[in-house]
Amino acid sequence: AKPYRCEACGKAYAQPAGLRPHQPEQPLGCPHCGAAFLWSCRLARHLRACRPPVKPYKCPECGKAFGQS
Repeated sequence: AKPYRCEACGKAYAQPAGLRPHQPEQPLGCPHCGAAFLWSCRLARHLRACRPPVKPYKCPECGKAFGQS
């Protein structure tokens, strides 16, 4: 049986130590968009969907980046 359940994501653990990574300590920020999360499991879920835009083409005139040439 796994009686220790994370309130944020629902994942269960047999030992209370399994919950440690799920416990809020300080806000965790997304390195791509700056969104903040108290739960590491919520940040992990967000990171799977949040990707930085790929813009490899840079304008030599103004410096603006684009995804297509």
